[in-house]
Amino acid sequence: MVRAMSDYPAPPWETQGYAVFRAYRVPTSAVRLPEGLRPVSTRGTSIGLLGFVRYVDPSPLEYGELIWMPTRVTAAGKSGFYVARMHVDCERSLAAGREVWALPKTLARFQEEGDLIRVETEAGSRFTLRARAYGPALPARSTMVTLQTREGRAMRFKASTKARVRLSSLSVEEHVIREPDWESFLAAKPLPAPAIRLERFETTMQLPEWL
Repeated sequence: MVRAMSDYPAPPWETQGYAVFRAYRVPTSAVRLPEGLRPVSTRGTSIGLLGFVRYVDPSPLEYGELIWMPTRVTAAGKSGFYVARMHVDCERSLAAGREVWALPKTLARFQEEGDLIRVETEAGSRFTLRARAYGPALPARSTMVTLQTREGRAMRFKASTKARVRLSSLSVEEHVIREPDWESFLAAKPLPAPAIRLERFETTMQLPEWL
């Protein structure tokens, strides 16, 4: 059951946690986009991101998140990643994501055991990820921008992050997909470059803007 809007903190959110992201090469033809968004591609190929995020105390909400962003997109002269599917293990995050940021969140269960991350969604999809960081942790700052749509209008969300960053591996050892919006992942191939792990990041999640 999705809770009422008043049951989650009002943005902006000052969050902390850790995360790992890996870039994928995605056939643009495999990506389904809502009307109003155009893919950014080169010779029929887009660059997408698969990521796991764990938000921890003192974040407004504490939860795990699996996110698939198959391509960058443009709308009204702005660009950002398109979130095709996002799974979380917190009903309050689910409600906030849908109502505030127009993100396609669904509920899932997460289990972390050493290098392994297991995810099982309410619809029965299953993922087993293995991530292992290596090398020194270096300070870095970044900005993540996403573009979603609601009722035919584009919405732009920006999150500013500072973290200590390490190189990492990230592989999907098992996947059973039983819901839409993961089709582009099935056609995707990981880039040969390593994944990136964000150690104890600090992120400001701003209110979105309509374009």
